[in-house]
Amino acid sequence: MRLVRVALAMPLMHYFDYLIEPSAALDIGSRVVVPFGRQKRIAIVVEFPAQSDVAPQQLKRIISVLDATSVFSDELYALLKWSAGYYQTGLGEVLFQALPVKLRQGETAQSAVDAVWKILPQGKIALAQGELTRAKKQQQALQQLAEAAENGVLQREAEFSRAIYKALLEKKWIAEQHLFAQPEVWQTALQQHNWLNQQDKLRLNKQQALAVSAVCVSHGFQCWLLDGVTGSGKTEVYLHLMEHVLQQGKQVLLLIPEIGLTPQIVRHVENRFKLPIDVLHSNLTDSQRLLAWQRAKSGESAVVIGTRSALFTQFQDLGLIILDEEHDLSYKQQDSGWRHHARDLAVMRAKNNHIPLVLGSATPSLESLANVASGKYRHLVLNQRAMNSAVLNHKLLDLKKQRVDRGLSEQLIALMQQHLSKGNQVMLFLNRRGFAPILLCHECGWIAQCEQCDRPFTYHKKNNILSCHHCDRKTKVPRQCAVCGSTHLVTSGMGTEQLEAVLAEKFPDYGIARIDRDSTARKGALEASLAQITTKQSRILIGTQMLAKGHHFPDVTLVAMVNIDGALFSQDFRSEERLAQLYVQVAGRAGRGSKSGEVVLQTHFPQHPLLQTLLTQGYSAFAQQALQLRQTMGLPPFSAQALFRAKSKSNESAVEYLTALAAFFDDFCRKNAIQGLQLLGPIEALQTKKAGQYQWHLLLQHSSRAVLQHCLAQFSLRRHELNLNRYTRCILDVDPQDFN
Repeated sequence: MRLVRVALAMPLMHYFDYLIEPSAALDIGSRVVVPFGRQKRIAIVVEFPAQSDVAPQQLKRIISVLDATSVFSDELYALLKWSAGYYQTGLGEVLFQALPVKLRQGETAQSAVDAVWKILPQGKIALAQGELTRAKKQQQALQQLAEAAENGVLQREAEFSRAIYKALLEKKWIAEQHLFAQPEVWQTALQQHNWLNQQDKLRLNKQQALAVSAVCVSHGFQCWLLDGVTGSGKTEVYLHLMEHVLQQGKQVLLLIPEIGLTPQIVRHVENRFKLPIDVLHSNLTDSQRLLAWQRAKSGESAVVIGTRSALFTQFQDLGLIILDEEHDLSYKQQDSGWRHHARDLAVMRAKNNHIPLVLGSATPSLESLANVASGKYRHLVLNQRAMNSAVLNHKLLDLKKQRVDRGLSEQLIALMQQHLSKGNQVMLFLNRRGFAPILLCHECGWIAQCEQCDRPFTYHKKNNILSCHHCDRKTKVPRQCAVCGSTHLVTSGMGTEQLEAVLAEKFPDYGIARIDRDSTARKGALEASLAQITTKQSRILIGTQMLAKGHHFPDVTLVAMVNIDGALFSQDFRSEERLAQLYVQVAGRAGRGSKSGEVVLQTHFPQHPLLQTLLTQGYSAFAQQALQLRQTMGLPPFSAQALFRAKSKSNESAVEYLTALAAFFDDFCRKNAIQGLQLLGPIEALQTKKAGQYQWHLLLQHSSRAVLQHCLAQFSLRRHELNLNRYTRCILDVDPQDFN
């Protein structure tokens, strides 16, 4: 028998050995079905070892082989294996997460166009012996299959039901087979002139043309940072680069941070290219995602557009990766053991494929700007707004010096009226959904809060519920105070739902569109709202971060940020960078057409250094100041970090667990003469409790990424030696992006 080592879809760093016949067609990356305890599990082959640590008599046999060849291309398998090592995650967990759900469940990796039935020798014998005289339908179906024996198959679309064939199948008289599609070759359309919509193409300005030519004349792998102010025409640069690659018959992957940007970017690409385009995002069914994966792998798709997970799509001949809004936190996986960053893995995938990668942003991350400074990335700058867009006028409104009505200052209301009276649109940004963030008792000050998270419930007036935005727990609105019994319950603070109600009261003659996670939960709701904005049925726009990125609304001439003061004094060292990026992104929604635009920011702290730098010198100046400060303090990107996130129902258990980890690293560094590893913690997370679990952190930091990786790898190898309590769940987050 042949030894086979497999990985299971489990958060484990080790593998399992099984046996199989030497003649079985199998490869590294093939899926197999194995016995695991009392279950049957799907596993992925990772090695063919010469010997096993398990006694031969204890080894079990593989039940069946699902794929004769790997479901991963060589370059993608290499990327996933590297990623498992870098993020210190079990290879099985990584491999399975990179596959569509249907493939994790055992569905065929090939694209079947039809299922057909074939009669087996046992069926012919049964028919000849008259064993079905009492089952006329089954006999007739089997007879038809026998008559079609010269062709070997009978299409499923026969006159008999699925139940008839299933009965014959259970008797092992027939077999079900699949016919697989021959992929359509879209490259033949390139010989015609109608695959490219020339009328949709815009004339490039000098900076855009230089950016396109720089990427097109380069060969092999190169990472380009397309640093373009909002409205500078980055999308048009993307489309020209895609055209160049598609003309060569190669495929393109375009990544976007959020599903909310999908309709607009898909429309741009479909208008330009009359070629097969597939979209991958979380709103698709599992079957739709599998089909898109199959089409890309077979080469049927010319372009794949998708969110973070689309990075792991298989391609027949990938020629370009574009990652838009590269600074966006959505590219970092935050809710699984494999906490990877799609931007960083996109760099590795482009390198493995020897193809260019374009990272686009109006507010590049400090990590990417540091990579430009070190020569790892090439810098492309677009600092001119395309299509003769007017220059924006920035203004700070000091809330301390005027009357404020439910979050809106007198000056802001007056400005809105001015812009609306001219037939323009106005957009208000408030990064807080719901009606109000707090429901409290007016008599005693009691606050309705989630017992699982020790955080206030958010009041949603439309559905009359209290919702925890941390653990998603929902409850009915109480009729009276839980402490003093008073029925005088009031709200404090403002969310997008309340802002919509206030604006409807103050501007009853104008349509209002609210875009947040609540209002767009229903399928098609986002597209409907965007259509109302485009046709100007909605003149006032309210939104959270969903509306701040990528959208092009040429008639929006006033953008206002209603409440951002809380972000100015966060404990997270990345908070100022995120606020600066958010401000520039939101400001970029104004004045994108020929009309002049105005950006207003309401604040109680108009003299704050961050706001002053942004308004007077712009994001680039802020980024350089922030990089200098990070370097002085030894913070990323000038150091590497790893965060152990411990969760437990007991504070003591979480602290005990992380204390043991800290002792291990301290001892390891001392014995191996490793200097410079900083250990911070155990410390409480910024959100100390979530979903009934107390959260504690242990932060590791070192100026050398290689040294930190070495320490983490040694910990993974020796973790089983530590006497860690089993009441604590701990996740390792390499290159953490937040500390909640």
